[in-house]
Amino acid sequence: MMNDERWAEGIHHSSFCNHDLLALYDREMRVEVEFFDTRREVRPRRSRGTLHVVRHVSLSGPEGAVLYARFDPARIDEVIRAQVARFERIGQGFEWKMFAHDGQPGLKEHLEAHGFTIEETEAILVLDVAQAPAAPLEPVSHDLRRLSDPGALDDLLVIEQGVWNEDFTQLVHTLGDELRHDRHGISIYATYVEGQPASCAWIRYHRASHFASLWGGATLPQYRGRGLYKSLVAARLQEALARGVSYLTVDASPMSAPILQRHGFRQITTCTPCKWRVPNR
Repeated sequence: MMNDERWAEGIHHSSFCNHDLLALYDREMRVEVEFFDTRREVRPRRSRGTLHVVRHVSLSGPEGAVLYARFDPARIDEVIRAQVARFERIGQGFEWKMFAHDGQPGLKEHLEAHGFTIEETEAILVLDVAQAPAAPLEPVSHDLRRLSDPGALDDLLVIEQGVWNEDFTQLVHTLGDELRHDRHGISIYATYVEGQPASCAWIRYHRASHFASLWGGATLPQYRGRGLYKSLVAARLQEALARGVSYLTVDASPMSAPILQRHGFRQITTCTPCKWRVPNR
């Protein structure tokens, strides 16, 4: 969440061009960002050259992440091997988030050669909250509830598992812990149709940052086409506006990106998740 110290730096969102916004995003959402359930590691701690890697080791789940990597192209295999070795030592898979604007040619092919699975490219979308269109600022008409009690997250489990046909028990457990220990850092919402859980999403607020990030966004197939996802976007936008956030950001799938863009979000870059899994797991 934005604070006075950030404003003192002389940053004003309305004057930003795409380049400025992307630089701010890189700094606050890739280099400096911290999460409740991960330990941020920077290698090397003091970089004088081109090598700079920011990774997050999960404290509760099966997967960590590399969010930022800048290095001499001649060292590409060395850098990849070092990250794989770090996560393999602790028996944890991880996601290397490969951003299009980083300009590191050949990274995809080298990751594939080291056993990474290349997943669907996502659009990195940002909304200037002060310039949000009128529609998502109107009162929400659906049965939408904020789930502030960890015990209510069983509804979230019903939705996520119904949409993806996977086990989301660990995710729901982690979100419950996050609610208990950092209640002001996350808000979880669900919509209901005739009393039944239908869709869900959440928003995270990041300390000393202009950004809040949108997560989740799942709707059970039988309830799609009713505007439930739009209601979830509106609820989180309205809350972020009330809390003084400057920007909302989301890693958007091809399905959700058009909806978000109609709500004023604009694309600043793309990101391709590259997954490495612990062998024999």
